[in-house]
Amino acid sequence: MMDAETIGEGGAHLVISTKDGYVLRINKKKNNRRQVLQACAYERQVAVRCLGREFVLVSQAVRLPREYGSKWAQRQKDARSLNSALEIKPKASDRVRSWLIAPEHAQIKSNFSRLQIVRAAKGCLGQYALHEKLWSKSKEEALSALICMSEECGHLWKWYSKDSNTQPSAEAIAVVALALEREPLLSRLQAIQRRYDFLDVDGVTELLKMWPRLRKGPPCCGPKQSRRLEHIANVCRAEPAHFEAASAEERDQRRNTALRNLRLLTKQEAAEALRRWLIALAFDDVSIIVAFRKLPCNDNEPPRQQSEDSTGICHIPDLASTFEYSISVTDCGPKPYSKLAEKSEKEFGLCHRASVVLLSSSQSSSFDHR
Repeated sequence: MMDAETIGEGGAHLVISTKDGYVLRINKKKNNRRQVLQACAYERQVAVRCLGREFVLVSQAVRLPREYGSKWAQRQKDARSLNSALEIKPKASDRVRSWLIAPEHAQIKSNFSRLQIVRAAKGCLGQYALHEKLWSKSKEEALSALICMSEECGHLWKWYSKDSNTQPSAEAIAVVALALEREPLLSRLQAIQRRYDFLDVDGVTELLKMWPRLRKGPPCCGPKQSRRLEHIANVCRAEPAHFEAASAEERDQRRNTALRNLRLLTKQEAAEALRRWLIALAFDDVSIIVAFRKLPCNDNEPPRQQSEDSTGICHIPDLASTFEYSISVTDCGPKPYSKLAEKSEKEFGLCHRASVVLLSSSQSSSFDHR
C-alpha cells in the first residue's frame, strides 16, 4: 500500500502527500490517462508561459496502485518541503474587468469583490473586503490581508508546520508578506486575469445566447490568434477604476458598443473568447504556497529573488533574521467547458442573493455611521 496522507479534498479532487516528497492530485469524477495528460500539458503550455517556470510545479501523469482503483493522477513535487508553509487562495484581483456587465449587476459588481459576492450569496459575511488588500503593492496592506485570512477566512488559507504549530505566528505571516512583495508572481497573475477575462460571466451569457451550440462544446478547431478578436477584446475590456467611476449612461454606452462588436465574431472566434475566459477563471482559483525556514544566525547569504534553480532569500531587519523561501502555484489546471453554462445559469440568482445581503448591510453601516 502506498504510504500517503490526505492533505486536501474539494468537490472534484483529492490531494494526497506521499512520504517520498511528492503530492498526488486525483480527479474524483473523471479519471483517465488522456485527461490527466491534458491537464499536465495545460500546466506546461499555459501556466508556465503565463506565470513563469520558477513558480509552477509541472505535474507528471502517473498510474496509482490498485487500492486507489488503478486511477491516473497528476504527480508533482511537494511545495511544502521547507520547515513551514502557508497556502493561500488569492482569488480574483479586480472587482470588474468588462463593459459587458449587465446594468442590473453593475452596482453590486463595482462595489464588492467577486469573493464577497459569492460568499454573501451563500449567507456568509465575514471580513472578506480586507482580502482584496492582498493584491496591494504595500507590504503593510498585504500583511493585514494575511492576518485577516488567518483569523476570519479559514477556507482561504491552510497552515503547515513541522513544528506542530496549529496557527501561523506573526513572524511567519511577516515572512510570507515580504516574500510575496519581493516576487513578481502576484503582478503576473493579475495581468493574466485582466488579459483573458474581458467578458465577465455576463458576457459569457451573451455569447452563449448568440451561439447556443457552444454550450455543448467548442468547435474542433479555431484560430487562437485573430486581429478582430484582439480588437473586440480591447473594446470589451474595462479598467477596473474606470468602470467604478463611470456614470450609468457611460456604462450603458460602452456595453452597447461592446455587444455590437461581440456580434461580429465568428463561431470559432466566439469559442476562442470563451476559452480565454475559462483560462482567467482557472487563474482566479489558483492556490499559492509560500514555504520558508529561518536560516542560522551565522548564515550570511545575501537577499535574492527566487529562480527556477534556487529558492529566494529575504532579510527582516525588525526580526534580525534571514529566511529562505519558495513560492509555488498549484491548482492551476484547466476548467471544464461545462463551467460556461453552469456559471451563466447561476449568475442572476447569485447576484440577486448577494445584493440583498451586501447592499442592505452597506446601507445599514452608512446609516449607523451617520
